[in-house]
Amino acid sequence: MPKVPRCNATYVATVSLWLVMAYIAWDFGYSVGRRSATRTWEYPRQDSGSYETDFDVARSHSGNGTRGVERFPRPCRLDEGVEDKRHIAVFHSVTKCAGRTILSIAFAQQHPLSLSVKSALNYSLETKDEVNARIYMNRILNAMTPPGFVYTNARFVLPSASYFKQPILVSMIRDPLQRLVSTFYHTRFGDGLKARTVGEMAWRFELEAKHVNISESFDECVKAEKPECTGERTKGALIRQFCGYHSECKTASPAALIRAKSNIKSHFMLVGILEEMDDFVKVLERLTPATFKGAFEKFENDARVQAVIADSKTVGLQSISDYTAKILRKHLALDYELYYYVQWRFMRQKQECGL
Repeated sequence: MPKVPRCNATYVATVSLWLVMAYIAWDFGYSVGRRSATRTWEYPRQDSGSYETDFDVARSHSGNGTRGVERFPRPCRLDEGVEDKRHIAVFHSVTKCAGRTILSIAFAQQHPLSLSVKSALNYSLETKDEVNARIYMNRILNAMTPPGFVYTNARFVLPSASYFKQPILVSMIRDPLQRLVSTFYHTRFGDGLKARTVGEMAWRFELEAKHVNISESFDECVKAEKPECTGERTKGALIRQFCGYHSECKTASPAALIRAKSNIKSHFMLVGILEEMDDFVKVLERLTPATFKGAFEKFENDARVQAVIADSKTVGLQSISDYTAKILRKHLALDYELYYYVQWRFMRQKQECGL
């Protein structure tokens, strides 16, 4: 009978070590392969340096931050189902981001689609807490008949659990610096609608009461480092809208940015960008046909919608210097981080909708 070799401790330890090393090598290769396979779908976080306006350049930046595959809550389709007609869409409007244009399209959709539309602007919401803001939105939603559309300046807030159906959340933003410049001149000169409805003398009296210098340009305001253009409150306007009423959302901070991104990813069906308004309306029509079927045709050809677009343009808007742009892009770095994330996400949704 042949002798069976004995396995001493050294032999067992050596074999075990080789097995562990082989597993680590396999696991590393598998992980790298998975990351490579999904790299085209990952969101490239911007670094802390300069921000470019061209999205192809922005995508080339990399940094440490949140990555992951984005999964959207609703597929693109052209025909509404029974479930679509039970929903209410809520558009969270950001100042100077074409919210009135979207509202005008919704009003144009009322009769052909039996759509109920509500403008729920309440400027006291800026000072409300999350509980009171939720009560306000619950009251608005409970008074609506699906399918419906609610236009509001409220920050992100989910209805109470008692509400029978979670609404579809939609919004739109624009380049943070361009939004700030437009807001600056809108404060001084208004828009087409303001010019028709408010007399020049009354308008000037209101500005004087607010100590607003109408002869000052945005470049001059930035150069003088005035709070209206470079103060803390000018940062984080986009972030606050999506961060909501949490205590972290009061100032522009990395924590507020993370919360805003998380809310967009988890709760917003669509957030578009003003620079691609045409595609935003097309995607909106495909995602919510019960509410916006035929919306793009209204956007292009309806006289009422075109009148609102013309009246919403800021009067007296001036271009800014390269120096101002450089200063403000650094000042608005966190806003640009959110903007580029929304831009990337919107690009993904356009691809899924065949645009």
